Amino acid sequence: MDTSQLLDLFSPAEGATMKKEAASKEDEKAAGTGKLSQVLQNLEELWDEAQYEEAFNIDNFVSSLSK
Repeated sequence: MDTSQLLDLFSPAEGATMKKEAASKEDEKAAGTGKLSQVLQNLEELWDEAQYEEAFNIDNFVSSLSK
């Protein structure tokens, strides 16, 4: 049993409120209206592997330090 569930046993009014909040969060997740879906919609397109290799090439970085 989770600690929060155990504490809910001793505070029935707060436990009912927490259960309602948890249920609404689960409904949001099921509907796709939560924060995660908003973040995913606002993500830009990912780079190709070659773009990552060029941008984060350690040799290029080291040579830029010596200039």
